[in-house]
Amino acid sequence: MKRLSQVTAICLSLAGCGKAQALVPDASNPEHCVVAINFAGYWIHKAGDPQMILESKVRLLFEMKKMQVAGYAVNGPTANQRALTREYGHANDKTMNKLVEDCISAEQRDPKFHAAIPYLEKAAEQMKDPWTE
Repeated sequence: MKRLSQVTAICLSLAGCGKAQALVPDASNPEHCVVAINFAGYWIHKAGDPQMILESKVRLLFEMKKMQVAGYAVNGPTANQRALTREYGHANDKTMNKLVEDCISAEQRDPKFHAAIPYLEKAAEQMKDPWTE
């Protein structure tokens, strides 16, 4: 029993046990922000505001580009994204709502985001709405 608690303590101190590390929402991780923006975009799509839908697509494209630059695959959801969605992707999940807010705040502070908006808007206008059912 003591051995098990030592192994558990070591595992937790390394913060790398299984998928638990992926389930800690992190607004500095573009992989997580794609999940958050996608989550928000779904509900914005439900509300039907075209300008907000366009903004959501712009933000989604920006985060996907950051993922691509960081070396992540962007051709489908990653295992971490699926796990994060399973854990926090519920309609009233406060953790996901906080992640959305934190990701948007980070974008607002990022000069690269503001510089890219004109290009992202053009791409977003051509992009199929990812939240259509």
